[in-house]
Amino acid sequence: MFWNKKKLRVGRLYACLTGTYAGAFLIYIRTRKDEHGFLRSPEMVNLWVPKKEVDFAIEGGILEFVTDVPAFTKTVAAAKFEENELRL
Repeated sequence: MFWNKKKLRVGRLYACLTGTYAGAFLIYIRTRKDEHGFLRSPEMVNLWVPKKEVDFAIEGGILEFVTDVPAFTKTVAAAKFEENELRL
């Protein structure tokens, strides 16, 4: 099957190739208003990015799809993301 790799889906892992977060892996967790929420690895910290910037980064090759993470990893990442949100 073919899926649109440019469309964000919960649990997708992206590599940031350039810029401030070059070398980081971002797991997409959720969206709120005009921002997408990612768990940044290996630091395991939350990162909120405006939707327009994410769209630009995906189209421009700054964010590159890596894989869909396994269900257990997705669950753990979402739990860590929510834990981080409560600490803010």
